Amino acid sequence: MHKILSYLLLCAGILIILFALNSMYNVFINGQTVREIVHFADMTIQTQVGPMNVPMGAANTLANMGLFAVLMTFVMAVGGKIASLGVQLLKNERIYDALMRLNKENLNATQLAQEAAAKPFDVVVAMGGDGTINETAQGLVNTSTALGIIPRGSGNGFARELHLMGPLEKVLAKLQHAQIQPCDVGYANGELFLNLAGVGIEAAIAWQFMDHGKTGKRGMLPYFTLGAKTFFNYQPNELRVTFNGQTQRMTPLTLVFANNRQYGSNFVIAPEASICDGALDMVQVHNISKCKLALGLSSFLRGKKPPFGVTSYTRVQQALIESDREILYHIDGEPRKADHRLEIKLTPHALKLWVP
Repeated sequence: MHKILSYLLLCAGILIILFALNSMYNVFINGQTVREIVHFADMTIQTQVGPMNVPMGAANTLANMGLFAVLMTFVMAVGGKIASLGVQLLKNERIYDALMRLNKENLNATQLAQEAAAKPFDVVVAMGGDGTINETAQGLVNTSTALGIIPRGSGNGFARELHLMGPLEKVLAKLQHAQIQPCDVGYANGELFLNLAGVGIEAAIAWQFMDHGKTGKRGMLPYFTLGAKTFFNYQPNELRVTFNGQTQRMTPLTLVFANNRQYGSNFVIAPEASICDGALDMVQVHNISKCKLALGLSSFLRGKKPPFGVTSYTRVQQALIESDREILYHIDGEPRKADHRLEIKLTPHALKLWVP
């Protein structure tokens, strides 16, 4: 019903504009007489030589043509507003159609995105958190269909960096003026990630957070509560990391491969990372004293590199992590496990984003 109304408004607006243009063409080009709107009577002026008649025919013609032009300009403006409203409703209808289908059908986001890309649609809009956005992106990589985002998760790290936070109406308004932007995608053992993949304490927390979410509330408060408990008990494992033609042994508190700057809730781990620079920022958070780590915490929240040797940064396009133990890791906050080997790769500009 909304779609029919949208087309009716669009057609009505166009017809009104055409009517006004046709009327002005007939009057000003073809010389059609304008219906009289105002009329000035002929004037008689008394002079020394007697009364003089002043005809007002020309003044009447000019006045009526001027008023006609103003009226037709107003009519065209009204037609333009009506047509614009129809276009706006059509755009919103496409977005809401996609959202309603995701809610009604028993399909996951990747399947829906693949179907949309096969038609092909110009844009698929994902509504949810980083996990839902990741699933949708999997169906759109290396296609001509772009990914739009309406954030409704707990951390929303990816959407925050795209300046898409706020009420639904505000985000929808921003998307009306969106443009296509290329985006790099990362892979961890063949699984796509858009935001971050990591090994170490954050992966351990991700596993605990998943278990907690089955019985308790999600959100950043329980995430930080679980993180604080793990922080004092976690024992990092030694890793062999091969990157940029070298192999290093390291025992990091966490090792992050950042395509984007933050985890979510403005906790920035890689201040210089970019989704379209053709590289991942490999961030090692060193296993140093708890005091130094605590002092560096505020830097993460302010989007700055922490002092005191808390972190080190390297730009990579691929890396291999090996361990004598099972490797716990995460992709965009979703926990995973690997048997002794984790391969990280980047594919530049493999995804199109629809962003303001």
